[in-house]
Amino acid sequence: MKVARGKFRMGWFGLVFLASVMMFGCGGGGGDDDGGAAPQPAPTVPDVVNYSIGTSSTPLNAILQPGGITFSLVSVNLAGTLNRVNADLTMSENHSMSFTMPSPFIAGETLSIGILIPSGGGIVSPGNQQYPASGALQINVSSGVTEAFDRVMGEVITTGVRIEAFDGPDSVAGPTTLTWQQFEALENDPTAEEYLRVARYAYSALEFVFEQFSLTYLLLATVVENDDLLQSNRSIVGAGDVFPGTGRAGTLQIDWQDASSNADLGPGDTFVGTFSEFWVDDSNDDIDRMYNGVLRLTGYIENQGAINNVGGNFVFNNFEEQETKNNVISPDTTTVNGGFSVLFSW
Repeated sequence: MKVARGKFRMGWFGLVFLASVMMFGCGGGGGDDDGGAAPQPAPTVPDVVNYSIGTSSTPLNAILQPGGITFSLVSVNLAGTLNRVNADLTMSENHSMSFTMPSPFIAGETLSIGILIPSGGGIVSPGNQQYPASGALQINVSSGVTEAFDRVMGEVITTGVRIEAFDGPDSVAGPTTLTWQQFEALENDPTAEEYLRVARYAYSALEFVFEQFSLTYLLLATVVENDDLLQSNRSIVGAGDVFPGTGRAGTLQIDWQDASSNADLGPGDTFVGTFSEFWVDDSNDDIDRMYNGVLRLTGYIENQGAINNVGGNFVFNNFEEQETKNNVISPDTTTVNGGFSVLFSW
């Protein structure tokens, strides 16, 4: 089985989504609990579906490379809509996530950041644009900075981003207007003001979370589209892109575990995705990614009714990610563990 990739860009967060197949396009539902009735036909899926990302009992954490920085997701409650046809994406207002990392400003201390999409700041990211058309972030800082601010506001403007720091109700730095290229360059600029770097770290954290979200989408989409094969064979193997110069493609093997013990693929079951030298080639970028490791989908959710949904809990286990640039694999390996819950509904 060849895993063909569709993709869409998150825009602001530079995200490339990976989709093995068009999700829900032809897969039928899992078996019925009564074991005797004929399976229900798959529901008609609209172009636009809702998604949500929630905190799990084993939160996402990673050792990021280069640099060996420990990223720990504390909580996540993000939601929005996805247009499966033209890749338009939204992130709903009044949703948030928080994380910690070692402070780059104070040795031995922790930088604690909470990210909120404020009221009126919902993010709209057209699928045919590199950056979002509108949106805002409120970045709350509770520890790990030396300068006197506790909040940074970032807003999308026509030329890039507008960033301002506050201490309580008072503006203490900025506003500063940056192009997207200038904003991205803050990643490697230790001389930049702390509030600007904090905004950049928040950006990077969202980018990282949504990159992992894209991998959960890949696993879930492959399960949904190939449930009949998994039911009959208990295991399927898909191929990634062929890495130049090797003549071979890495693989994604998915194994079904009948956690519900009813001999029928469906709610409550577990799926184990094993990535082996699975290379993802983004034709629009000279930076691509190589994946190795295990991603589990547990507590599989599949409901049909007035509201249809599919998803579950996703857990990475010593999952290794490497960038490749101009078809050269970087020796720097990011290792990911833990995860979050994901649900699509319509």
